[in-house]
Amino acid sequence: MIHATIANTMHPLVVTTGGTEVYVDLIQSPAARHIGQQPHILNLATRLLQTAKLKGEDVALEYDFGRPIGNTDVVETTAKDVIVYAKQLKQDTFTRFVKRRSFTSSSFLTLNLLRDKEGNYELYDVRIGKTSPPVPGGTNETVDSKDFWLTHAVVLEGQPLQTSTLTKDVPY
Repeated sequence: MIHATIANTMHPLVVTTGGTEVYVDLIQSPAARHIGQQPHILNLATRLLQTAKLKGEDVALEYDFGRPIGNTDVVETTAKDVIVYAKQLKQDTFTRFVKRRSFTSSSFLTLNLLRDKEGNYELYDVRIGKTSPPVPGGTNETVDSKDFWLTHAVVLEGQPLQTSTLTKDVPY
């Protein structure tokens, strides 16, 4: 049973076979946006987490289902692509976007979890596609962030943006 100490906006997902409780914020988290776009990923994530052995403060899991499970919005770009930058809604950092491209099919599901004070985990983000580093400029930027995001971008179509931040200039 999921503890009552989890905040009201948190939705209990699963207790792993090791007894670890996992929950998700279906309102405020990055996972909420991806689940809203492709709701079936919540069921896929729950199935994976049931048998997961979670260790550490910040856990990233990538699983290949061996068959297409949906579409990813992160694509590799070329010099021919039209690139723009903008801040997504409720984000403080710029994301690289590509215009006039389509989502691509993927067999991968990526989960990011954060351990709380009680030793349980929040499913912070879940998305279809392979693991990608955080966008440059954020507090969680990695050494791989800039190199990856120079050759990849998020498909612009349908993304919730802070339109006043839209630019063609590289902000990082």
